Amino acid sequence: MLLLNAAAISEDLLLPAKGTIGQIKSIHCDYINILTSDGIVALVRSGMDHIPFGIEVDIAGGWLNTELKQPQEVLYLADSIIIGEVLTVHGLQGCPRFSCQSSYDPLIGAVDFLPRLRRLRQLCNDSNKEGGILAYIGQCDAEMFCWRRQIPSLTEARIPQFVNMLTTGILENKEYLIGEGISGLLGVGPGSTPSGDDFLLGFLSGIVHVRPEHCKQATEKVIRHLVCNAPSLTTFMSVEYIKYGVKGLYHQRFVEMIRSFSAGTEQEMINKACKLMQLGHFSGVDLLVGFVYGGFTALAAGTIADEKGVSK
Repeated sequence: MLLLNAAAISEDLLLPAKGTIGQIKSIHCDYINILTSDGIVALVRSGMDHIPFGIEVDIAGGWLNTELKQPQEVLYLADSIIIGEVLTVHGLQGCPRFSCQSSYDPLIGAVDFLPRLRRLRQLCNDSNKEGGILAYIGQCDAEMFCWRRQIPSLTEARIPQFVNMLTTGILENKEYLIGEGISGLLGVGPGSTPSGDDFLLGFLSGIVHVRPEHCKQATEKVIRHLVCNAPSLTTFMSVEYIKYGVKGLYHQRFVEMIRSFSAGTEQEMINKACKLMQLGHFSGVDLLVGFVYGGFTALAAGTIADEKGVSK
């Protein structure tokens, strides 16, 4: 049996109880996804990016070089994870913890969000990736979507119409539009985390981290619809990212981009955004596009609140 050490574990990951039985859901070079009734635990090769439901493991080479198979049985003990008679990961209790928590630090008076969002929008449009959410909605026209403040037209293409429903629902604080937009985007696209899901997770982070005071009530509605609708409309992997994302816990590259957006130099933000866009086939770009749409929506909501003299 191969004996491995846990190098680090997400401080927000709740490990299954001792004696819990799970199974390997998928195996990749850099990570293994283990499924239990409580959700996903990912074993990630040491040195890779952190994820909120991940355990970093010291392993030479990759997981594909082991004898692990799907759907091999997994047993959780107090300080170890045992996978059949093939592999044991021990040291869960004493290993270091890492955080995937993002923070909101507006640096009031120091950072103008509007030009930064425009710069990120341009990066998205220049990404030259054929696929992902931009294949459904075209060029990233987030500013136009958010400022026109129109009820969606039934003649619009289906996916842009759902995006329009979502942004309009936020600006008008109308739950039925928010719910329709989210339900229409969940599960859109192929892959373990479909483009529509990555867009929505990015969108939520945008309205939360760009002037969150402008749309607090609408944000609560977004979170509620994501949590309630994701399990029946998308993949198990996306459900897990959403489960943590609604708590402000994201993939390491996304956390770094968000921090640099509000608290770093513009060049640092660009560097982190470019690194994010390299994530997966389209996931990084889709997350960034969603963040841009959510950010412009938050700024537009602030303008509406100022006009009405109320807080959204």
